[in-house]
Amino acid sequence: MSASKKSSLRGGGNADKLSKHPDWSFALRQDHPAFKTARKANVEFLRSMTIGLTLNICCGADPTGHVKADIDEELLRHLKKTRLDDSEYVVCDVMHPPFRNWSFDTVICDPPFKFYNKFKWIQKLADIARKRLILSVPPINIGLNEKVWSRELYYTDSTGIFLRLWWVFTKREIE
Repeated sequence: MSASKKSSLRGGGNADKLSKHPDWSFALRQDHPAFKTARKANVEFLRSMTIGLTLNICCGADPTGHVKADIDEELLRHLKKTRLDDSEYVVCDVMHPPFRNWSFDTVICDPPFKFYNKFKWIQKLADIARKRLILSVPPINIGLNEKVWSRELYYTDSTGIFLRLWWVFTKREIE
């Protein structure tokens, strides 16, 4: 895996829910070699960037985080049955997260890209995060209050077919 910082990075991206593609199955997608390589690269990157208690919202099958939240109740039920850790699982919508402000040190979100046509949910996640917010993004610029947050753009290149962009926002120390 290579994780690199870029101050300016352009690229393409397309993501959608698997359920909209009847020919794809959850098991087949996980068995694809390119998916396995990309998943490993992203998991290693995310684990290296988290600080303390971590929420992973829109988690899908990503194993990162102490609390995993997703709108797909069936997927979470499956993960809970087969889980390899002691994570908590919460069914919720990224637009209406049920968590109090400052309740997690790190918040990770890898939503379907269709959510990037509305940005209110990003501020809600920023309010939940005490120290760090990590967003998987299409090639768009996202800004939060620069007095409160510093930001860095990373990408993970799994040497497969996937290139992922990640905005990492870290809360500044208030003097």
